[in-house]
Amino acid sequence: MLRLVDPYRVKASKPKTQVIMASSTRQGTAVRQEDVVLTFSDECVVVADGLSTSMHGDIVAEVAAETALWAYQHIRLHPSFWVDKKLFMKRIFRTANMTVWQKLREKECAGGAQTTLTVAMIGPLNVFIGQAGDTGAFLYREGNLKQLVSFDRTSDGLPKHTLGVKRLGLVHEFVSSEFLPHDVLLLLTDGTWEHVDNALLKSIAEKTGGTTESLNAAVESLLDTVMKRGGKSNMSAVMVKRLPAS
Repeated sequence: MLRLVDPYRVKASKPKTQVIMASSTRQGTAVRQEDVVLTFSDECVVVADGLSTSMHGDIVAEVAAETALWAYQHIRLHPSFWVDKKLFMKRIFRTANMTVWQKLREKECAGGAQTTLTVAMIGPLNVFIGQAGDTGAFLYREGNLKQLVSFDRTSDGLPKHTLGVKRLGLVHEFVSSEFLPHDVLLLLTDGTWEHVDNALLKSIAEKTGGTTESLNAAVESLLDTVMKRGGKSNMSAVMVKRLPAS
């Protein structure tokens, strides 16, 4: 008897790729640690960098990061939002921005504060990145390095778009890219990327290996190099790698 093959069952039975993540944050010689990095499983990475020019950058960076991750965890439960990733990301940023805006109304934040926010959502085949600020996002693939987001800055050298400036109407950048086996995603706060170049990032990405331990070692090696090159402010680095199916 001829048996029909269910293509969906075949697709579901194929070995799935694995995503591994590693991150590190250092205070440098700064008075406060204003970088915050949070992750959820192998699905989402959040990076917030409070502006050192504001009095409470550390407080609002933590609020922004925690709210963004909370928003992702809750919005992901509604399948309709997976259809439109841009709308999904907009909801995350709107929720985080409004929470920061409300936080600034409290006495402990008198004097104001601003923070950048970067959110990376890792899908089965793609990565989706939302950003308000100047954190660097790079994709390494087969010896090539691609910058995914712009470094939006004013003439004064400050991020053009940040959370905490206004309650509504936050402008954030949204990009998507294929994320294939062996690809490495790098997220670097300004205290890190200001002291690196493409050659260094390629060299580090090539040595990430295939384990969480080797990826952690690569992140620490990168920050060690940043410090040797004169990095003194808060610095953070995140690496996400997709491994081929076993």
